[in-house]
Amino acid sequence: KSASGKHQNYNRQIIFILFCSGWFFYSVNYLQAQDRCSFIRYEQMLQKLHPNKESQLSFENWMNEKVIQGNKNLRSSATTYTIPVVVHVIHNGESVGNGINISDEQIQSQIQVLNEDFQRLNADASNTPSEFLNVAGSISIEFVLARRDPEGLASNGIVRVNGGKSAWGINEETAFKSLSYWPAEDYLNIWVLNLSGSDIGYASFPVSNLAGLENITDNRLTDGVIIDFKVFGSDNFGSFNLEPRFNKGRTTTHEVGHFLGLRHIWGDGNSCSATDFVADTPAQIGETTGCPAHPIVECTDAKMFQNYMDYTDDACMNLFSIGQISRVIIVLANSPRRQSLTTSLGAVSPNYNLEASLRVRSPLNTICPGTNTPVATIRNLGNTPLAQAQVAFYLNSVLTETKDFSINLLKGEQAELTFSSFSALPGSITEVSFELISVNGAPDEYAGNNNPAQSSSAINEAPLPYTENFNTLTADWEIYNPDQGISWTFSNARGGSMTIAGYEYDLIGAVDGLFSPVFNTTSTPYLLLQFDVAYARYGSTNGDNFSVYLLDNCTQDLSGATLLYSKSGAELATAPDMNYQFYPAETDWRTEVIPLNNFTGRSNIRLAFVFENGFGNNLYLDRIRLLTDEITDLKIINLTEPDVAVCLPSVTPKLNLYNIGTLNVPAITGMILQNGNIIQEKAFQLNLNPGNTAVIEFDPVLVAYGENPFEFEIIPSAGTDVNPEDNFLAVKLARITNNDFVPLREDFENSGLWTIISDDSAQGWKNTSTNKGTSLFFESFNNATYGTHSWLISPVINMNKVSEASLFADFSSATRGATGDYLIVAASRNCGISFDEILYEGPANDINQSSTSNVYWTPSADNHWTRKYFNLDALTGENQVLFYFKVINNHANNLYLDNIEFFSSNNPDPLKIKDQFFVYTDGVTRSEKITFDLINRGNVRLQILTAIGQPVLDNTYDNILNQTFTYDLNLPSGIYLYRLQIDGKSYFTRHFIP
Repeated sequence: KSASGKHQNYNRQIIFILFCSGWFFYSVNYLQAQDRCSFIRYEQMLQKLHPNKESQLSFENWMNEKVIQGNKNLRSSATTYTIPVVVHVIHNGESVGNGINISDEQIQSQIQVLNEDFQRLNADASNTPSEFLNVAGSISIEFVLARRDPEGLASNGIVRVNGGKSAWGINEETAFKSLSYWPAEDYLNIWVLNLSGSDIGYASFPVSNLAGLENITDNRLTDGVIIDFKVFGSDNFGSFNLEPRFNKGRTTTHEVGHFLGLRHIWGDGNSCSATDFVADTPAQIGETTGCPAHPIVECTDAKMFQNYMDYTDDACMNLFSIGQISRVIIVLANSPRRQSLTTSLGAVSPNYNLEASLRVRSPLNTICPGTNTPVATIRNLGNTPLAQAQVAFYLNSVLTETKDFSINLLKGEQAELTFSSFSALPGSITEVSFELISVNGAPDEYAGNNNPAQSSSAINEAPLPYTENFNTLTADWEIYNPDQGISWTFSNARGGSMTIAGYEYDLIGAVDGLFSPVFNTTSTPYLLLQFDVAYARYGSTNGDNFSVYLLDNCTQDLSGATLLYSKSGAELATAPDMNYQFYPAETDWRTEVIPLNNFTGRSNIRLAFVFENGFGNNLYLDRIRLLTDEITDLKIINLTEPDVAVCLPSVTPKLNLYNIGTLNVPAITGMILQNGNIIQEKAFQLNLNPGNTAVIEFDPVLVAYGENPFEFEIIPSAGTDVNPEDNFLAVKLARITNNDFVPLREDFENSGLWTIISDDSAQGWKNTSTNKGTSLFFESFNNATYGTHSWLISPVINMNKVSEASLFADFSSATRGATGDYLIVAASRNCGISFDEILYEGPANDINQSSTSNVYWTPSADNHWTRKYFNLDALTGENQVLFYFKVINNHANNLYLDNIEFFSSNNPDPLKIKDQFFVYTDGVTRSEKITFDLINRGNVRLQILTAIGQPVLDNTYDNILNQTFTYDLNLPSGIYLYRLQIDGKSYFTRHFIP
């Protein structure tokens, strides 16, 4: 993938990380140093995706404001901050202490390093240079492995999970973090795993809802630190298999510094003016790697490369500065999820005798209208067995019921407590809460987990049959977006549809659902689901998955749902693979059909349309229909043959049909019309079952010269088609009779041999003036009709007499925002029946390497153009080749095309000459060459004479345009006269052969 787009070269895999230490290139031995921190790129991405978001400077402004205010909220320097840590070891099935599944001792050694480094109790503090001793800072902070889990049970702070993979990329953050996560308000989550690629650690930055920070992007479900297992821990406290240069645990110290608000010491810039917003850390130009000798003077002062926030080796690091510690204290006092860590009970051992927790089991966030039963889950967290519990149930804050339950729970066991049902009206919101009054006849020892509450919405019931075209999203539909990032949203494709921007979605494994209203099928004899989907793979990747579930209740819990449909990769795709952001044309949509007769007779069912991100491309959803009668519904998908242009006097049209109804279609009548008149009518026997496709072949039809409008119509022989609008297809077909051959050139100054066909003739390729003279352009800037097509079609080109060939063309375009039009350059060997030789397919701005412009784009200088090379060797020997340049409108900013030129060679960099011909000696082969660049094809006679007039060569060439000829004459050194006759005019030049 090219570097011009977010989705290019998989570069976007690493730009979503807020902070990464990225200390060194992750080879087997970590030998090559390389800056891999993606903080700056992440900020740039956020500004691009969310232009109204505050920049990182907002955090710094807030930080400075706190300093100016005197930090009244800060605790005294004598305060000890205790932070509970949970280490999630994501292994691949290894036993504890082997490979990725590192030992408890290795984990404990890392906790000891954190405490020593932040408290400045590290043994190598004595290595701090004397000039930095007066600014070396410390904080009374204690990192402790969590002593209780989120439920309140005793814990050692280590969670081990078999992730089923040997390595993880950082773009799979959602996937591996979802394997094990504790609430970020109460725990510093550290994930230890095998990081693939070049990264060895990264962390999330603290955010705040205080003034100046309210708009900074935040995701509590991914908040924490990620460290590669080979750099987690220190060999100062045991014998562990650590990388030699990173064996002191300083990668984690560095990343926890980011987690607590510290930036890289060089300010992520490359000049002395870059700053880390800390006054007592000297300015420096870029990071420091290795372990150099002190001092290194830069920006007038010695570099503090011993600082934990630089990129030096572990053994070379030994201090935080006082200014950095001040920043940490400010964050711990003001940033919500950092401040709450210091008061978390996660660091307190749960030594309870009589203790229980209460949670809401039902209802959850959504409920069915009608009767619902509230259920609470009680869990014994104390040492004393529980035999009795008294619990109160509140409905909309009103005490509704108090019940005594006989239970029998040992420590860690749980039970469900059921209360009297309540009724919910469709569309209503109900607040449910519970209160644990007593266990074993007495209050328990910790009241913080005794009062769970849940707000529940009663889903509206929609009548059947049902249609949702997504012109608006009603309150009956719900979006499930657990990561609070990219999710389902509206698109103007097709005049209104739902889409999910998989192209921009970096979090692999993220799941987003679109949930329907509730349906009652108790009196429904038939049930059929139809929906339209459009999707194109990014390249040939198969990652994205789209599924449809049916739920028998009104929750968003898919664990008990029935899977109706699941497709990914090529099976899901409705359009060709593309290395750009997908926007569908009408022909890119496919109707899916799912019989649901097994789900009739039920009172509450709903559908969930679920997208699982695989770092792929955009998906679109439209026209969801639930049908309750047996129906006939046949649809024309497309015309499979011919394509848009042919050089044949007659063609045999082929139509692709799809049965999207509930009934078998035994036969149809197919018709071809021109100008409203039926020119062919033919009966077809199909026996086409629901959900199946078939291709029908008409008899040959004549194609006149120029543009031919054809209409195709199908009529089922039995039953009435309920959607007759999709039984009709209008196409334009061009008959090409102009002929040409290689070499040739088209500059559009006096064009007459090339043909233009467009969906909308007012919005197709057309002539315009540019700095190159007359050019063709596609005016997408003012074309708001997405998905329209326009083709520029060549004459029939004879390539039978060339063994090598190439095509060049000049392009100019600009994107508007992230939008670019789509371009296909293709060739047909079979006279236009199919254009299956794809020379280019992708964003027009990729082929041009253009810039972004929000004003009407017109090229005015040579550097606004890009000349593109296409190798045509695969087409040589053919005598009826057609080419087209096809553009699909994405309402971008104009595409220009000029100087199409075919060569009889495959040289990607042909010699550029100023005159009509140029004579020279090849410096490598010592052969003589002559290159032509005539304005028009012409006949040439070439004579080579010695200095005394003796003839050496006398050749005549026909149809010369841009060719290069080579002569191995083995002539002696000297001056020779070249005499040329080009279309009746004579030219002379002298050439010295060395």
